[in-house]
Amino acid sequence: MAKPDSNRPENWHKIAILRRFNCFSMSQTTTDGSNKESVNDLEGEVALKTRTKGGWKTLPFIIGNESCEKLAVVGLYSNILVYLSRKYNIKIVTAVNALTIISSTTSIATLGGAFLADSYIGRYRGILIGSFSLLVATSLWTLTAVVPGLRPPPCTDQQANLGQCTSASKEQLLFLLCVFIFMSIGSIAIRPCALPFGADQFQEEGAPTTKGKKNLQSFFNWYYFSACGALILASTIIVYIQSNVSWGLGFGVCTIFMFISVVVFLIGTPMYRQAIPKGSAFTAIAQVFMASIKKRNLSLPSDPALLYHEQNKSKILITNRLRFMNKAAIQTEGDIRADGSVARPWRLSSINIIEELKPVICTLTIFSCAITDSIISGSSFDVFQALTMDRRLGSTNFQVPAASIGVIELLTVVTWLPFYDRVLVPFTRRVTKQDRGITPLQRMGIGYGMWSISYLVSGFVEVKRRNAARSHGLTDQPRAVIPISVFWLVPQYVINGLADA
Repeated sequence: MAKPDSNRPENWHKIAILRRFNCFSMSQTTTDGSNKESVNDLEGEVALKTRTKGGWKTLPFIIGNESCEKLAVVGLYSNILVYLSRKYNIKIVTAVNALTIISSTTSIATLGGAFLADSYIGRYRGILIGSFSLLVATSLWTLTAVVPGLRPPPCTDQQANLGQCTSASKEQLLFLLCVFIFMSIGSIAIRPCALPFGADQFQEEGAPTTKGKKNLQSFFNWYYFSACGALILASTIIVYIQSNVSWGLGFGVCTIFMFISVVVFLIGTPMYRQAIPKGSAFTAIAQVFMASIKKRNLSLPSDPALLYHEQNKSKILITNRLRFMNKAAIQTEGDIRADGSVARPWRLSSINIIEELKPVICTLTIFSCAITDSIISGSSFDVFQALTMDRRLGSTNFQVPAASIGVIELLTVVTWLPFYDRVLVPFTRRVTKQDRGITPLQRMGIGYGMWSISYLVSGFVEVKRRNAARSHGLTDQPRAVIPISVFWLVPQYVINGLADA
């Protein structure tokens, strides 16, 4: 396993909480401020003029765009299960399954969005396309809430428990499907572009400097805290408006925030730097593996200098890890043109590219460990649990919105991180004799272990909830309130928040 990059900003791990809302991008931007793609101005000016654009003056527009987008999308999507079950008379189990399928499909398709952004359209256009698509989606959601003809007739709790609700018509469901398509397109376009585009604004020409690394670290801090603040507001205030005031007003607020997001992003256009699309890491990985397979029967030369090195690039240290990939750099007849360029990129790759891809391949094993958590956390089952439980706050009549209970996880992260940085790191530093106390890999291992504990606790709580429903004869009444407090869900959210942090 490759050692973690010592130049990585210390607070990079804090972006982990955004895993639920942003997909990992196979972008060439690195966390030390370097960028494998050349960065030009919007008008296509050369890198000598890039210092006039980008930098801190773009931060308000990038943070403003991302924060408003989070307020709109998370504020809407957090409560969408409740909306579908209450206003579209869709069975909760059916709605949970549908939302899980849509969320999973969108997450997988985000890889395609990353490929298109890196190879063809660029990150700026990706964010722009995604923002307009989400603006259309939020507007359509608002229409469903204010136009009665777009929904089935209202259904009381008593009718729902007796199975007497009128189902949505095919036309209404088709309209709903179109809304979800626009939401998915927006997420597919924005997720892989937002954070790398912000990092592009702090890209330095040449070797990264200490000041550049600090600027990038500060940007990540601002990005994280603004996004986390937006998530908290979306999960509380906006969800409360939807659940207790008006669905139309709540969705309208989301539409307004999405409109502001688009406007703010467009205002900053003259100041942005843009990376020229120069191909995706997915293509490079595929070419290296294909070339390695085609040359699997060849023997590596005893002298590594005989492997193909990309022109105009300095020599690179050739490692022995994933050594079979080095065969992709073995030169055979017809692989090289007369000018020294690669004639058949699917048969020959430079050793420079191969060595740059090896750390990426190694990190894929780390990221793959989060797949199980993403599958579980990507569902809306926790909202379903909260919806059927007693949500009263103490002895008052105030009811916590079902979609707001998840804010406990975010509050845990926000509370834990300062404690970790100021108390735990100094303590572990004295024990381990390492500057960071414990290594990033150790932190990830602890986090994965805590996720497992969280799901174990969640299972026990679900058993208790179902037993309470059976004992009170409420298993066949979907809108009945089971006499068990919603705060039984707090431990699993706290543990999950600690794992994310």
